[in-house]
Amino acid sequence: MSNPSFEAILTDVEGTTTSIDFVKNVLFPFSFENAGNFIQKLVVEKREPEHKKILDDLIKTSHEHAKESSEILVIQSKDNSETQISKLTANVLLWIKQDKKYTALKNLQGLIWEDGYKSGLIKAHVYPDVPIAFERLNEAGINIHIFSSGSINAQKLLYSHTEYGNLEKLISSHFDTTIGPKFEKESYQRIVEQIGIAPNKILFLTDIEKEAFAAKAAGLQVRLALRPGNAALSESALKEFTTFSSFEEII
Repeated sequence: MSNPSFEAILTDVEGTTTSIDFVKNVLFPFSFENAGNFIQKLVVEKREPEHKKILDDLIKTSHEHAKESSEILVIQSKDNSETQISKLTANVLLWIKQDKKYTALKNLQGLIWEDGYKSGLIKAHVYPDVPIAFERLNEAGINIHIFSSGSINAQKLLYSHTEYGNLEKLISSHFDTTIGPKFEKESYQRIVEQIGIAPNKILFLTDIEKEAFAAKAAGLQVRLALRPGNAALSESALKEFTTFSSFEEII
């Protein structure tokens, strides 16, 4: 790499480093099929503090969104374990179908995917240009950071179990929606503070134009990913941002 204009990369996952088809056709169905069993474990066992927190967050999220939708079932203190499991499973399956970005859902999915990765049932897809680019960026002293709506745990699992081996060792840090929504400028400002360099020295890569405009408003450099299966970009986005179809164009 010769004199890049950036000192760090902040990249999205789905549609940027990883195929949308993998997320939609492998990860989501796996979490859908296994949600009930995992919720049963959370309700009945409650063994680890992390698991209790996920359960509590699912119940809290159900309460919050029941105000907006009659489809969401409220978990009540008088409910026995069987009823809690039934209600939470119904809510979670609905959220997965609707592709909701709720932190509680993402944390549960991360737990389910962890089991899939560790058992060998799931191997994560990344585009073939990604591992090469990550290696070169590391060699050039350019740190790689991830920002995804998927939980930090899910991100780490994905990059640790790719078809090309463990890429997690090449990544400096991860951010998820606990730092803020991906469509809001303030989320990127908080990330910039944590990375610790000027925003105009960070290159953000994504396939979603709303995220691109939010990052640009926070002062980051931005490029939009053109990968197979990605949503079409508007004319205004194509005029505003440089596009790329491979990380080879970045490095």
